[in-house]
Amino acid sequence: MTRFALRFFLAMSVLGASACHRRTQNRPAPVAQAPAKNSGDGTGTHGGSGGGGGGGGDANEEADDNPNQRFHQATVYIDGVPKLGFTYNEMPPGVKVVAWEWEPGDTAYHMLVSDYLKNLGIDLKQVKETHWYGGRDRVVIITGDEIRKNKDKLFFNFTRELFGKPRVEWRNDVKTNDKVDIITDLAIYIHKTPPKWDRDAWALLDDKTHEVIEGIPYCSEAEPRRTVRVNLDGRLVGHIKRNLIEGNVPPAADSTAAETRYALKSFLAVNKIAVAAIKGVDLITSDERVVRVEGDLAAGVEFAVPKGHSGEVLAYFGTEKATAKAINIYGRLDAPVRPMRTLTLGHQARSRGTNPQGRSGKAQ
Repeated sequence: MTRFALRFFLAMSVLGASACHRRTQNRPAPVAQAPAKNSGDGTGTHGGSGGGGGGGGDANEEADDNPNQRFHQATVYIDGVPKLGFTYNEMPPGVKVVAWEWEPGDTAYHMLVSDYLKNLGIDLKQVKETHWYGGRDRVVIITGDEIRKNKDKLFFNFTRELFGKPRVEWRNDVKTNDKVDIITDLAIYIHKTPPKWDRDAWALLDDKTHEVIEGIPYCSEAEPRRTVRVNLDGRLVGHIKRNLIEGNVPPAADSTAAETRYALKSFLAVNKIAVAAIKGVDLITSDERVVRVEGDLAAGVEFAVPKGHSGEVLAYFGTEKATAKAINIYGRLDAPVRPMRTLTLGHQARSRGTNPQGRSGKAQ
């Protein structure tokens, strides 16, 4: 199977878990692990073909019969608290994207797990365990000791290079209880006691009651579905949804009877999210491209929540607009400089074609 074909196949897999509420299923049949292939840079290996996770599971296992799971966004939890959407474009600004050649002229990208954790503000010395969730209730446990021992060689990537689903590049020298391909959630334990995996029950068990734990341990409430995630300097700080906005955030002065707009600054203020100044804003589109807004335009971003566009907002900046499923705000930190799929709006873009937003633009 070609590298492109494999990645397309993996990208079509459906995420297998719904935030804090997860349904217990029968244990899947064991699947042989694909042979590892050297990354070419001496720092990591990829299981299977095409820079994939190649873990001990079939990509088909990530498809689940729970209809709620199709709307689930992979999320990173620290001691049960959701901290960030687990996507390429929502990675903390400081995460280093490492490029290497899969074959001559064919570049792939991956990131160190240790670097990702550090940029989440985590002291690696304090990590007790990390739990990597996959389809059919599979949970891979990588202890803090294993993370630290392999801090310079344990990588993860995304199924479509600069977008797609997260997956770990499993190495034979990393000790784990299992291996999965697509990652549906990541739970990191710093201060809380990690629950124990019971292979017979095929579930995580409460350390005291020994009962099966449904969902993400210590998570008090499920992440709201079909909302727009708002991140500040690489941390999840809020969600935008029509019923969460109306009556709580004051409308912007340029709202009309046909469309109510809200200033991004007002949304932050109402939710008591402190930011001294907005340096930049990245709007993440539904096809996972980035529209970057900088300078004075970033400080003046407004948005509307159109009916019938669940999980998206229509963002306005200057004379331009773009739909977004996530918004990254940069206040204390600068916007990241790394490979990304961008969408350019404006006069230069209008002279080159039409973008999926319904306005003239150029996708890069």
